[in-house]
Amino acid sequence: MKAETSSIRKKVEEMKSAAEEKKIELELEKLTRDRLLVELQLMQEAEQALREILFLPN
Repeated sequence: MKAETSSIRKKVEEMKSAAEEKKIELELEKLTRDRLLVELQLMQEAEQALREILFLPN
């Protein structure tokens, strides 16, 4: 019985660890996506500023 309980606890800890790793992975993906969106917005703003400087139509 004690070995069975220990085995279950070990499995639970492994599952918690895996869930935490997945949570971190998803957060990193979200941060990467957010960063890319910010970079895209900055590039679009830079493009618009250059068009205004060069008097190009949109």
